[in-house]
Amino acid sequence: MRKWMALSMMALSLAACNNQAETEKTAAVDSMETEVTTEGPVRPDLKSTFPELYRYIAGQQPEFTSHLEEAILLTIDSVPVRSFKKEDIADFLPYLRFNADSTLALDYVTYNYILQRRNGTTSLTGGGPDTEVALLNFKDSTRRRILFRGPSETILDAYWEDPETVVMAGAVSHGADSASLVLYRYKRGSSALELYEQKEPVPGSVSSYAETVLNAPPKTSRGF
Repeated sequence: MRKWMALSMMALSLAACNNQAETEKTAAVDSMETEVTTEGPVRPDLKSTFPELYRYIAGQQPEFTSHLEEAILLTIDSVPVRSFKKEDIADFLPYLRFNADSTLALDYVTYNYILQRRNGTTSLTGGGPDTEVALLNFKDSTRRRILFRGPSETILDAYWEDPETVVMAGAVSHGADSASLVLYRYKRGSSALELYEQKEPVPGSVSSYAETVLNAPPKTSRGF
């Protein structure tokens, strides 16, 4: 009788251990699944990322929500990296978007805009028809194209999220009266950009916002 009771107690103990092990295993799996689902690109918020652009649109369209779709990866064209000379782009330097230490700059002006000088004032006007964005490395004087779009798209503004990651806001025209917004995020050395699209239409006049920003007095250090 004692032997049978001892065996029963041992069986119950083993069952309890197995149940605890299964519970811990399940908890570990659930934890791993939670970590996987929370990983991935953090969707930019237009209102906090580009507050002036948000106010510009909301002033014309009060119901504007600025909701962005999930990220799509956009592969960068395999265009060879080429060298550049700072003196060749000297007039455009005030319009580039430099990172914190001025070693990198986003260039969406030298290909897309024309410099005009009038009465001692210099300004930029759209040259078109296409849009090119390049990353300039001032340490080794190299220029890498990271985005090329057709005449319907305009880069409106850009800022550096950290020393190696830049975020760009753009507008895709759907005619004179309508456009849609896009945001790009690019990290130096990556082979693709994160593309965030907004389905909600915005006023077509938003495309002119780019020249307004570029021709405004600079608010950040240009590094030179």
